[in-house]
Amino acid sequence: MSGFDISKESFDNDYCKAAEVVFVLSERHAPGGATQFFPVINNRGFIFCVKNDQGQEHLLLQGIPGSSCIPKARAVEKETGLKLTLIVGSGDFHHMAMKDWLDEFPEVKIVHSGLKFLHTRNGKEILDNPDYRARIELVEGPDFPS
Repeated sequence: MSGFDISKESFDNDYCKAAEVVFVLSERHAPGGATQFFPVINNRGFIFCVKNDQGQEHLLLQGIPGSSCIPKARAVEKETGLKLTLIVGSGDFHHMAMKDWLDEFPEVKIVHSGLKFLHTRNGKEILDNPDYRARIELVEGPDFPS
């Protein structure tokens, strides 16, 4: 099959290979923890095999899923032989597991929206740590760095 296929995505799989250079990590998620109001859905992260400006291949994660997806990201690293080096956050309120990803991947850099994150309790705690802060680039507006 060619193209983009997430038909094998599952909460229980390690990950799903959606295309030649795209992997999907997913976990069970109830928005806001409100299972009485919302159905359990997939909380996803997309891992892309990309090249940097020097032509070196590495992995980029779009989204910051929960810590249950960390072993799934490690499995993608093992399959591809590439390292996760960059995470691009998916929005201001998708940061609750950021500390877990920073701890597990000490070389990773995170690019994240700076509109609300830095004013949240979790954001303040993370940004108060100089080691974490040095690895996070906060961006406001629609233009993220390439």
